[in-house]
Amino acid sequence: MVVDAACAVLYGRDFRGGLDKLLGTAYADVLYFRYLAYESWDTVAERVGYSVKQCQRYCWVAFDFIDANGIEETADGEYTL
Repeated sequence: MVVDAACAVLYGRDFRGGLDKLLGTAYADVLYFRYLAYESWDTVAERVGYSVKQCQRYCWVAFDFIDANGIEETADGEYTL
């Protein structure tokens, strides 16, 4: 249930929204691989094709965006900032 809710925030309730729609797939994928799939930073970087440092920056930008935009709004693919 919690993983489903997290996936909704990342990819939208219908998989056509969420953080993926609002910031881009890389932001959603980095959060997914790191925090839901429990991958190491090296593995995350390899999967998405960015450096470890870039992936870490994507995570913090994504968390800040979700915090400012709102969880429900982000899951709905609505930009409220």
